[in-house]
Amino acid sequence: MDMSNRSELKEFLSNNFTKSENFEEFDFLFSYGKLKDALLYSVLFMPDLIEIDSCILLKDRLQNEEILRKFKKEIEENPENKGAIEFNYNWIEIGYLFSTDPNFTEEYEKLLALKIRHSWTGWLTFNYPERKFIVKILTPDETGSTFGVGFFEDRS
Repeated sequence: MDMSNRSELKEFLSNNFTKSENFEEFDFLFSYGKLKDALLYSVLFMPDLIEIDSCILLKDRLQNEEILRKFKKEIEENPENKGAIEFNYNWIEIGYLFSTDPNFTEEYEKLLALKIRHSWTGWLTFNYPERKFIVKILTPDETGSTFGVGFFEDRS
């Protein structure tokens, strides 16, 4: 983690949790974290992946047969655009993952997007070490409303 992300995280924790002098990230985790919450959020950082037609996809994005058929048809009709098609099925919008939070800001949304991007990069590399992926952060202008994170395989 680069230092700018670490300082942003510490600022977030200090602003949102009562703290003692010299609290570090793990001090906040010990004082305020819950195991059940960590397990709940683990799907954000290590999502289930599936391989279909040589494409690595977020399994939860292919929740029914209709979406799966649509994906396969798009790949079949446009094999030269495999990366773009993959990306269309492999992104999430941060702002729509959680119920309303009065403390939710665009800065915190962007910080979480950065954390997810770093995590997905490692998770994809761990699961598919012979392949190379591009994991991108999407701005609210790109998604139309909120920060997002997505990935596709670099086939160049």
